[in-house]
Amino acid sequence: MTMDGTGGICIVVFLLRTIAQAMLLLAFAVNAQNDSNLIAIMDLEADNVSIGEAKTLTSKLRFELVNCGRFNVLERGQMEEILKEQGFQQTGCISTECAVQAGQLLGVKKMIAGSIGRVGSIYLITVRKIDVTTGRIVQNFQVEIPGAIEDVLRRGIPSAAYKLAGIPRMLETPNSIAADGAMGAEHRRAIKFEILYDEDFKEPYDVVKTEMTDLSEIDGERDVAKYRKRALESGCNGIIFKKSVGMKMNDPGYQIYQVRFVRRK
Repeated sequence: MTMDGTGGICIVVFLLRTIAQAMLLLAFAVNAQNDSNLIAIMDLEADNVSIGEAKTLTSKLRFELVNCGRFNVLERGQMEEILKEQGFQQTGCISTECAVQAGQLLGVKKMIAGSIGRVGSIYLITVRKIDVTTGRIVQNFQVEIPGAIEDVLRRGIPSAAYKLAGIPRMLETPNSIAADGAMGAEHRRAIKFEILYDEDFKEPYDVVKTEMTDLSEIDGERDVAKYRKRALESGCNGIIFKKSVGMKMNDPGYQIYQVRFVRRK
């Protein structure tokens, strides 16, 4: 068998390209093993919504998780390239076992998987965080959003992202939470309670008191409810969680929050 010059050049180029891709994958795998915050996000399964809508909502979830600042999120293009090189088909990969397999190929510590479904006018976002090493589901929750698919994009997905990150964020629009707890029924009907996180506040407020805390004190709904009850007991109708400057030695990820108990004018 003979080979002309052009054929030989093509083979050399192909081999060089293959070697370069293998080296890139190896370098990424080494870096991934050293990054405990690196996560990858599988496409949300579409249930009574279009596949296109599910992909858009997945992109929104990826964007919001990047903005949370708690994770290093693998880019979609890089993820698809690695899985393609490994011959892995992401379409139809909806089980926890399949997500773990994909995570092992990607070299990440955690995988995010889930679905978006609709029943009547209510959308249901289901999300789970999976530990790739143990194969266990370490976080599993649902977010219900009434209304249109646009409401899921604007409110539901950001709420899910912040819940994954352990950061309090109001799901309802401002002024939509009825006060409860220390006040009587008459007062509960007359006042609206507001919980906000790291926002620009355009309405005038009277700040009744201010405290400082770290993220561990406000990393769940129960902790936020504790501050809400204290605010009501102080005659306030709002809480503002404002990220502040704070750092512990040898812990650059440590976050301090300023908690403002406020009374809207």
